[in-house]
Amino acid sequence: MSKNTLYRSYEIEFPKKLIPTYDFLQTKLLEILNNRHYYDQFNNFPIHNDDGSLILNGTFWQIGRSLFPENYFDTWNLGGNAWYFRMLLDTIWRSLKSLDEKRQIYTILKRHDFKKTEALRKELSDNKLFPTNKELKNLIASKKYPNLSKDLTFIMDFSVSSSTTLKTVAENHYQLRVDKDTWCDYRILTPLSLRLELTGKLTKPSFRRKASGRYHGMCSYEVKPVDMGLEDNILGVDLGFVKLFSAVVLKPDNSLSREYNNSERLQALYDKLTRVYEAKRRLYNRIRKSRATTQHIYTKNLRRCVELENLNTKIKNLKKTLMEELAAETIFLALREKCNIIKVEDLGVMSNITGKWNYGCYHKKLNDLAELYHIEIVKVNPAFTSQRHPITKEKGVLRGRNIVFSDGKKYDRDYLASINIALSPRGQKHSERTIETRTIETLGPKKKRERFTPKTSNKKMKQQRLLKSTIKKRFKQSQVREIVTYCHKDNELSLNYAAVLGYDSIMSSYRYKRPILTHNYRLDPQ
Repeated sequence: MSKNTLYRSYEIEFPKKLIPTYDFLQTKLLEILNNRHYYDQFNNFPIHNDDGSLILNGTFWQIGRSLFPENYFDTWNLGGNAWYFRMLLDTIWRSLKSLDEKRQIYTILKRHDFKKTEALRKELSDNKLFPTNKELKNLIASKKYPNLSKDLTFIMDFSVSSSTTLKTVAENHYQLRVDKDTWCDYRILTPLSLRLELTGKLTKPSFRRKASGRYHGMCSYEVKPVDMGLEDNILGVDLGFVKLFSAVVLKPDNSLSREYNNSERLQALYDKLTRVYEAKRRLYNRIRKSRATTQHIYTKNLRRCVELENLNTKIKNLKKTLMEELAAETIFLALREKCNIIKVEDLGVMSNITGKWNYGCYHKKLNDLAELYHIEIVKVNPAFTSQRHPITKEKGVLRGRNIVFSDGKKYDRDYLASINIALSPRGQKHSERTIETRTIETLGPKKKRERFTPKTSNKKMKQQRLLKSTIKKRFKQSQVREIVTYCHKDNELSLNYAAVLGYDSIMSSYRYKRPILTHNYRLDPQ
């Protein structure tokens, strides 16, 4: 494969006739991982050669096959048993490679007493390890040596196969083996939404089952990067809530462009997301305040809980669409202004704090698109970018949406942030910088947005957790599931549960196969 060749993937349909075969192989994988003998062999498997390099896939398959009896899969009624068994080993091999990286990170963390410092980041970078903040946080919280999971999801990847399990009839037309005597006819359709850089070459499909239980497949296609004739311009991008993004172009002659903002379509998506959040807040308050004293109210609350789950799904999809559209507009602006570097704030830490933003999805989509056009993405430190003077480094005073400095000049804070991001020393450097002050009318103070989750004191949160655990324990003993309301006299805390056992959602309680009583069953939390 050429160095300039890239692959992207899209979701495809899972063939229904192949579901029994997949479920059988998933069961066999769990049997292997929950067998103590096999688990210990794979968990301690040496995946490195003497020179430190990874062993080849074929070497792992050969050694892995030798761990099992010769007639291990002879009783499988699949046809091409050896190749399906190789798919099982390939799933374990992928997990072992990921596990090896986690173990290296854990070893370095242990040397630094599980504290995130600059020395830790430098050592990780020197070892070519780039974990996310979430991965570091999980390893620091657990402080346990990572081990192989016993609950892996089987990946039915037909790129690890031969003509005994997959036959190519024509381009994008295959026959998949279900059992010894049955083949499944399968065609891969190419949607019109794929990139224009598509070369027409598709890889063999792979299938898996998500945690939600839905079966789906993935197919990769080849794309080639495009040379757009970009110049040495830098695009500085600041993300925000009032303006979804504010961007400025820094040119080689050290001049700045005007401010660029998001499109009306992007603003409409954000406004729609705000309305859905508001609908969720109102519905959630109705569920908490209503008391299931009658069968009518009980049934109504059940409908409300299902509606709440639907709103959560809608919010998730809207956030993903918003971030993808935001990344696409950023790349489009960079191509139009012929920028070969895009500088954005490193906001990975904010992903779990800000409800309406998903910065991980934005950065992933941005890198995915930038790679196709040879655009470099540089993340900069967001500290004080909207307050610091780009030349004197003086911290200004906030006046509405403007920042005022000691010389009397004022900048729009979003425009100032995009300038400071573009002038960041990381990436391409400019010897001299000339800034033209943009004077605008002072706007009013930003309207405070209502929080969806109300603020509570630590004392109330502890009481709520204690009450919730008490309710769970009592209901497990009583074998009853129903909507009821509990009032705590000390802090006047009212909890209304849709699926009782302490859960706020009816969807999460279906696993408890207990009868729903029509009368009101009430417990004293005390």
